[in-house]
Amino acid sequence: MSTFSFVLIGSGVLLRSTINEITENQGCIKLIYVDNPTDTKRYESFHRVKQVTEVEQDFNDLKAIIDSSTWLLSVDNKKLLSAEILSLFKGKALNFHPGILPNYKGLYCYQWAVANGEKEFAATIHFMEPDVDAGDIVIERRFPIEDKDTGFSIYQKSLKNGQQAIESVLSKIFNQVDLPRVSQTSEMTNIWGRAKPYQIEIEWDKTPKHIINSLRASNFYPFKPPAFQVCFNGIPVIQGEKLKITTTELPGTILNVQGQTVRVAVIGNSVIEIQLLPIES
Repeated sequence: MSTFSFVLIGSGVLLRSTINEITENQGCIKLIYVDNPTDTKRYESFHRVKQVTEVEQDFNDLKAIIDSSTWLLSVDNKKLLSAEILSLFKGKALNFHPGILPNYKGLYCYQWAVANGEKEFAATIHFMEPDVDAGDIVIERRFPIEDKDTGFSIYQKSLKNGQQAIESVLSKIFNQVDLPRVSQTSEMTNIWGRAKPYQIEIEWDKTPKHIINSLRASNFYPFKPPAFQVCFNGIPVIQGEKLKITTTELPGTILNVQGQTVRVAVIGNSVIEIQLLPIES
């Protein structure tokens, strides 16, 4: 029987896979914090489950149930934990982050990475500190950002790679193998969050590549993008592509409109076709 125990905080598929992995290795799950009512109903029959909003008020409760073998695993969790809570775990607190650290910190960095035209991304597991995505890196699983990828597909790839990274880390814990620690040494530290304003109009004087990248990043259809929504005259755009035709019209000139499909001139005599969010009947 494993001597390792865990407190989990998170949501969705990563939380579910982490619970399964710990259970299969006969680890003890002492408490789960969730931010989704669906997750509460899913796990409350088998585990002690509380809302993520209760974490900071639970110092004494946590102190009473954890011991030197207890790890804190933050998996797809959006809440920043205080130094007081982290101190209870004595260096045994790990976080999954969908991004390359420290270049891409923050909740929604995967959407910004696509907008910035990055060629690769990562799922990262790191030790937790009371700062945004700070702490030594345990494992980083990098993967390419393809031309067809969107903000949503990169988030999904991050979760898939994150699941594999968590399995690797848990294997080391259960086999009592020391976890590697790599400092975040880069000076290019950026924290990416929700844009202000959230709705961003297409800048037709930018290059076709810049415009297409922003449209790919904003494509979470049929879901709402988390960081920003690219719009055309206030209407959300769900996708776009550069056509193999040219024009002599000035950038921003509307060339053709058919339903929710719009063709617009951009610099370099190029034409971009965009698809607007369907109008609900």
